[in-house]
Amino acid sequence: MKRKVSVFSVLWACLWGVSIYNLPTATAQNALRNSSRECAICHIRWVDALVRTDDQAEPMDKVMARQAGSGDMCLSCHDGSVADSRFKIWSTSHHTTGQKPSPRIQIPTDRFPLDDQGHMTCSTCHTAHAVPESSDIRTVVFLRQANVDSSLCLACHNDHAQKNEFQHPVGRMEAAVPKVILEAGGRTSEDGHTVICQTCHEPHGARNDWMLVLPPSKLCIACHTDKDPQVASINGMPFHKIGQTYAGFEPPESLLDEAAAFGPKGELSCLSCHRLHDASGAKPLLIRKNEDSSLCIECHTQEKAVFGSPHDLRLSSPDTQNASGETPSESGP
Repeated sequence: MKRKVSVFSVLWACLWGVSIYNLPTATAQNALRNSSRECAICHIRWVDALVRTDDQAEPMDKVMARQAGSGDMCLSCHDGSVADSRFKIWSTSHHTTGQKPSPRIQIPTDRFPLDDQGHMTCSTCHTAHAVPESSDIRTVVFLRQANVDSSLCLACHNDHAQKNEFQHPVGRMEAAVPKVILEAGGRTSEDGHTVICQTCHEPHGARNDWMLVLPPSKLCIACHTDKDPQVASINGMPFHKIGQTYAGFEPPESLLDEAAAFGPKGELSCLSCHRLHDASGAKPLLIRKNEDSSLCIECHTQEKAVFGSPHDLRLSSPDTQNASGETPSESGP
């Protein structure tokens, strides 16, 4: 038994010695391995077999066009074979690709290239190569520029960056961004008090329309708690009810044409009357101006009878102000 153990030990020692002897050679071979094969996964120009040293033309155009690569290239890995992004791309609300940008959007194509048809694609915003602007993985990983406080978003959506009464404000606020928004995927600055595009919007994998991190009214009330119709009121008068249906009510086509949002059964939401971007009604961000209650009358058609009657406060008490400090002409009769 001892002899067998001894023979086995000798054989094991020999094999171990051979492996150690060959280790430097194996390491050297790995060090000399052509790293360009990793580039060749996406870039055919790095395939050694296609590099020609004679005068014959290479099987590709050498002219480097300033165009974004096809999104199919990204999906060849992000289809689940390497990384599974299918849910974020196809099953949820996400940033538009495969279309030409809206005329309202001014894309600086020197930084954010479109594809050869002028369409947005994954690589309009993303790149597989590092950018030198920042080392913070939260703001720069695989993006063409660091997205600090949604600066990448605003590079194209610059109309939303303007501070005026027609846009929901962004920037620092006194209160911290509510926890319910952050838990739903919303983001903020390091201090936790700054509203940025990504506080409300998630460009990939959002579970709600308009790439919102929460359903519209729930998202609004998370910050605007004083407008919650379940608990808030002005001088004992409750706010307009939302999230419920009314017997016989159907959303007016005129409001639907202006992108007013109602629930699948006609439920009212904050976005039935308000528009957060490009609001034509200005303050307080209404989808249209409410002069002489024109917006209210779209739904409350039965109240038109008040116009011109003794109950029309525009005529009987034109200077009276409501709890919000508005006269009848400003708020409606």
